[in-house]
Amino acid sequence: MERLHVFVDEYGDSHLDVSKPGVSSTYIVVALCVRDRALKHVMVQAEEIRKTFFQSGEMKSSSIGAKQGRRLHVMRALSKLDVFIIAYCARKTELDSCSGLSFKKSFVKFFASALYERVTRCGDDIHIVHDEHGSEQFQEELKAYLERKYARDLFSSTKFISKKSEENVLIQAADLFAGSLARIYDPIKSVQDNGELRAALGNSVSVTLWPSGKEVTSLPIGEHAREDDEVIRRYCVKRAQSYLEAYGQKDSDRDEMSRVIFLDALLAHHTLGEPGSFLSTRTLKREISSHLGEPVSDHRFRSVIVAKLRDADVIISSCAKGYRIPSSSEDLREFSAFSNSIIPPMVARLARARKGIREATLGRIDILADAELIELQKIADAVVY
Repeated sequence: MERLHVFVDEYGDSHLDVSKPGVSSTYIVVALCVRDRALKHVMVQAEEIRKTFFQSGEMKSSSIGAKQGRRLHVMRALSKLDVFIIAYCARKTELDSCSGLSFKKSFVKFFASALYERVTRCGDDIHIVHDEHGSEQFQEELKAYLERKYARDLFSSTKFISKKSEENVLIQAADLFAGSLARIYDPIKSVQDNGELRAALGNSVSVTLWPSGKEVTSLPIGEHAREDDEVIRRYCVKRAQSYLEAYGQKDSDRDEMSRVIFLDALLAHHTLGEPGSFLSTRTLKREISSHLGEPVSDHRFRSVIVAKLRDADVIISSCAKGYRIPSSSEDLREFSAFSNSIIPPMVARLARARKGIREATLGRIDILADAELIELQKIADAVVY
């Protein structure tokens, strides 16, 4: 399988007392992933972006700060790179300040481990470049910890090195993605209207929020102002998250991996995408194919991925424009109307064909008589024609 290059940087700090001045309420670690075949081209493009917006200086989110217009220009350019962002976002206000995570080494090791577990789903041959964080001794301890934890998977054919950010333009790009995600998820840094920033980040961003099961809505209040809509939104998101928690570790099953990648993409779109928009079938198939290293047929996409998820009670809204996690009763009505435009006419055509064949053969042949078609027969019997 093709080597995957991963460039890692962080936003925030390990201190849990967020009431202290200068302490971030959110910790974000970002992995910028790029395939080996695209690496040289991506690095050239990233260097051009650096020269355009930062001249001779290093690309740093902190140098942009609250200049939202400049940040939007930079992130729109970076989002066009042939990369995928896997991010882990910890809301520290949800952590127990008396836990072992209150120690810096434990805190960073825990979330580095969580992020790298997700990265290992993408392949077996991974080259990780991490921004230097803390002392050289800390770097060695972190590397040793990850080697022990992922000895069979991550480090069997993987390099892990630390570099200063000024030495690598893609570490700098990871820093900008981390800092920009903070403008969405860190209450201290977030801007009131971050819709443009979410759009600027593009569709190639997957964010996991921690603690588990607690997610942040990206939809305007007006889109689910009614209480029932909020209940629907939370229920649909929870069904998707529950599936990932149950099956997200089964990376030896390629069909299961496909479903996990599909749901990861839908949840990322739910969080970062434009409200009311869909992820196209083409985009989702491309995402799954890039992770598996093989094409995904339309039949496999619909019957093995989407259908099996729905069989597991994951609620997925779809139409000609694509797929998304439902956020309101209107979403579900739209999906029901779309299904209504397909299923009843299909059953009616089948019922008419069945009737015609039975009449032509004087009842000798019933095309729905086979035992495995009994449920379909019941539906066809109910059709008035």
